[in-house]
Amino acid sequence: MQLRPNSQDLTVFLRFHEEILSTVARERLKAYKLKILILLWEGKSWRKRPTLNLVQRKSENVEVHAHAEALNMLRMGCPQVSSEGRASGKHLLVLLLLCLSVWGWTYGLWDLWGADETRYTQVSRELLTRNNWLVLTVFDRPYDQKPPLSFWIYALMLKLAGGRISVWHLRLAPILFAMATLGMTYFLGRRVCGEKVGFLASLMVFTSTVFISEATEVKMDIMFTAWITLSLTLWLCRTKGEPLGLLRAFGVWAALAAAFFTKGPLAILIVISSIATEAWSEHTWKVFRDARTVWGLLGLGLLIAGWLHAQASAAGSEFVATQVRGETLNRLLHGAHDEPVWFYFNSLYQKIFTPWVLLWIPLFLRLRSGQMRFPKQLLPFAGWFAIPFLILIIARGKRPPYMLPLLPAMAIVTAWLLNRLIEERRFAPKLNRALCILFPILGVALLIAVIILQRFTQLHVPWYSIPFAVVLTGILFVLARYLFRNQDAWTSAFRFAVGVICVLFVCRFAILNPIRNPEESTVAFSKRLDAVLGDPAVVGVLFGARDTEYHVYGDHKVVILQNHPDDLLDLGQLPPFVMGTSKDWSRIINVYNERKLDFPLNPEDAVLRETANRKEIVVVPVRKSRQSS
Repeated sequence: MQLRPNSQDLTVFLRFHEEILSTVARERLKAYKLKILILLWEGKSWRKRPTLNLVQRKSENVEVHAHAEALNMLRMGCPQVSSEGRASGKHLLVLLLLCLSVWGWTYGLWDLWGADETRYTQVSRELLTRNNWLVLTVFDRPYDQKPPLSFWIYALMLKLAGGRISVWHLRLAPILFAMATLGMTYFLGRRVCGEKVGFLASLMVFTSTVFISEATEVKMDIMFTAWITLSLTLWLCRTKGEPLGLLRAFGVWAALAAAFFTKGPLAILIVISSIATEAWSEHTWKVFRDARTVWGLLGLGLLIAGWLHAQASAAGSEFVATQVRGETLNRLLHGAHDEPVWFYFNSLYQKIFTPWVLLWIPLFLRLRSGQMRFPKQLLPFAGWFAIPFLILIIARGKRPPYMLPLLPAMAIVTAWLLNRLIEERRFAPKLNRALCILFPILGVALLIAVIILQRFTQLHVPWYSIPFAVVLTGILFVLARYLFRNQDAWTSAFRFAVGVICVLFVCRFAILNPIRNPEESTVAFSKRLDAVLGDPAVVGVLFGARDTEYHVYGDHKVVILQNHPDDLLDLGQLPPFVMGTSKDWSRIINVYNERKLDFPLNPEDAVLRETANRKEIVVVPVRKSRQSS
């Protein structure tokens, strides 16, 4: 006797094969393939789910009828008609609200911090005063560490701000690129594995620690990630088995060129790795022809050659040779951020893909035991991640943001696994009740912490901290009422993790960063320095005072002085003031004492002596009448 599935079994089957059905609908496969799928289904008996209440049964019946209608239309050769468009709108709305809640009102509440943000801003600032935008400079010296595209974008943001340093304008650029990356991750995951996988993957990328942090910094890693994601989205969302059209091929290779001119040749490795993995899985070189690889690489090579030639004409061939060696072989073999081989393995769990990398444990266990097979359509994503990951492990220079371009691929594979786990529908009522309690407790704990910081410490806590904490606690009470009702264990745990990460980071951006800002920012120091220098505002800087964070907020001109103490002997060649750290001055004076010479400058006559960003800065006037002995 043949077993016939009931409505609950049919729901399990349809949900389990959601990605197959959507792929069938999009590609309009022939009717005989659907008949095979249905016959295979009718011969199987499926594990029943736990007993559902009346409300759940009604919703399940509605979903079953919708899927049955879609199947009937597909069997007749008609395109699928479903609520996929409405679901896409809801998912994108949720992503937009999360981005606005975490980033939209917080990203400008603190100043530029550290060497990277201030250096990139200074380079972009100097572009506005120069006619040649192909050769970058910092303090009027050629800057050879990065390609120019991201600096052009930041320079345009500064121009929109009227030429002044505005973090609201500067940080808007990486945030927009981050939001574009989330949208592309969503559509890419949706196209390959279905609506739910795309939504889960975009949430995983958004809540990854390194992604949510780097999106609020004036750097180039988020832009680099967005361009690579755009290139591979255009490639992986094509019609399989057909060559790229001219317009789509132009988009693939133009986005790759933009990625290269944002941060360098790693972009080529990532895109080619995904294409090569697909060619390997299909056992044919036709994939490379479909991608128009030869023409794409030829065009990219011509762009790079033209850029290098323009730089050689403006700054000299030696500058270009130093740039090519420094940003390729030297960065690979002798990186500035030297770390051990296992650095990225630790960082995956600590900084890069926290906490979603923990889901890889059940993935490996199930693949090893044969309970699960890795789908063929995800192999290009594995190549997108695995091959560059091995290269980055070999490289000497390692930093967590270097892994950002690999996050979309990692998230889509992990979301596919989580979707499979969710399909098992393992209910845990005790877990749901615990999460309903923990969510509001988190809000109350944050409110108490803010009150303690504002009332009982000397920290500069923003005035809005307590009202913000009260509103946030109320929101968490409301969400706890609806997020975990009648949800399976994996869905509840995922929603709880996303909620906690968003709450913690919005508290970091809105409260902790403004508290730290007086200590990290150099705005006040730059204003005092400009007041001391007067007009014309020119200062010579020694080695320790060359950091752009001391000058990017100022209006003075910086002259780089050489490290050798003898360069300070000719007072006539020095600017009116010399600036250095206390360690710089001590080292130079010790050299003169060893030579039994009188030092022509006296640090005791300092016109400004102040600790800025954990360094004591000393500004000494140059007395032109004094001569060295």
